[in-house]
Amino acid sequence: MMGASCSGNAGCWQLTRTSVSLEDSYVYVQRNAMQVWNEGGQLHDRPKADKDITAKIPVP
Repeated sequence: MMGASCSGNAGCWQLTRTSVSLEDSYVYVQRNAMQVWNEGGQLHDRPKADKDITAKIPVP
């Protein structure tokens, strides 16, 4: 796993306010960030397609 921190990240913060642990939130956000890195696109668009995230919080 990369050395980046989840602190200050709105996505992690929203997930941790549900039943998702900080560790799992970090995994979800990093997974989406790596998809953007490898495939391009915008990070803010990725949660809409992530079933782990949309199962816990509504994504507009």
